[in-house]
Amino acid sequence: MAEKMMPYALRMTLAVLANKPDDARSISAECVTTMTKELMGVVSRYDLMDFPFMVAALRLTATSLESLLDEHGKGIADNIVANTTCITIDASELKRQAKEEEE
Repeated sequence: MAEKMMPYALRMTLAVLANKPDDARSISAECVTTMTKELMGVVSRYDLMDFPFMVAALRLTATSLESLLDEHGKGIADNIVANTTCITIDASELKRQAKEEEE
């Protein structure tokens, strides 16, 4: 079982209150990276032919989740998206996993 960590939002708040903006940015990047990897773990279980459906499901889920956020939460999410320049997806790993499934 994975060790339960302090919530990212709390860690970021503490960094901001301690006037450590670089730490806050680092925590944000760590959070997005971790969550993206977890989502890609789910995505990789599907055949590449089904990726259009996965993209649609992720978009619909994101839209539904966003409606649960208050204005402050939406602002945080928008800020993270606006300031994220790149998310790297290991396409060779996805293809390797797809080949394994075919065998």
